[in-house]
Amino acid sequence: MHEQLYRLLAQLRLQGMAQCLERILAQADTEALRTSAAAAVVVVLVVAMGHLILFPRVADLDGFYHVGHAFAYAAGSIFDTSFPWATESVIGDLGADLWWGFHVLLLPVTFLGSVEAAIRLASVMLSLVLTAAFFLALRRHAVPGAAWWTALFLIAVPNVFFRHLMVRPHVVSLGASVLLLSFLARGRWWQVTLLAAFITWTHLSLFWMGIGIAAAYALVRVVDGLATPATAPHSGVPARAALPAVMLGTLAGWLFRPQPLEAAALANVSLASYPNANQIIDALTRAHGRKSEAAKALGISRTTLWRRIKELGLG
Repeated sequence: MHEQLYRLLAQLRLQGMAQCLERILAQADTEALRTSAAAAVVVVLVVAMGHLILFPRVADLDGFYHVGHAFAYAAGSIFDTSFPWATESVIGDLGADLWWGFHVLLLPVTFLGSVEAAIRLASVMLSLVLTAAFFLALRRHAVPGAAWWTALFLIAVPNVFFRHLMVRPHVVSLGASVLLLSFLARGRWWQVTLLAAFITWTHLSLFWMGIGIAAAYALVRVVDGLATPATAPHSGVPARAALPAVMLGTLAGWLFRPQPLEAAALANVSLASYPNANQIIDALTRAHGRKSEAAKALGISRTTLWRRIKELGLG
């Protein structure tokens, strides 16, 4: 297996990585460690190859918005969430930032000075963070072959792998959600609270994610307890404490941001007020195909209507 990996790296003209892998494996004392080291290199290689295949393109144009927001914070203040140049968007009207925590986390990449370079660096860093979170969750539960399962998680579905390469908040919220479930099953309530706060802080539209995970966890614990009474104390968060811990973190993640009420209103637009396919078709029909009038009737901007049409595949 190791020889095949060497040949693959050599074919990809990554001799330096191949030599590094050879040195690591040469110093390994056991076959298990050698296999783990090889698997870790494969995982990193999978992430690297995903980005190299895309080059010179980027995975998603939303990265320009998110990194651009980070540049705006770097040039001004992280507490000024107004977006006055978004004249055709509810974001500009409310002056709030749904992804404030995510944009704050992107501040370090702004030192590059170039938006394009910052997007490329941020996309690699976010992919590695997601990979590390999934790997850590598996290792915490002593899952054999954690690195190999992590590689499979990344590439199992090509279009999902493509989304793992984007500069979008769902990358970090997905990793945090995996860790949230892990710490619910084997952790402390305060760790769960911090993770729930982080999910909401970075991606307010996904505030429900932690609550849903905690509710499912608590239900499974209750059903399991009724079916097989425990003979030994459980190592995870008690079922009765799971939801309160997550809700406390969710509340903190929402409030720990500038203009939380405006951000909540923006989240409502994102979640509850988004028109469905039938509503869009009806509005376009009434407006005789004029998108500006249809957007006004739906209470959204023309840009949002265009994006929603694309998401729903309405052509």
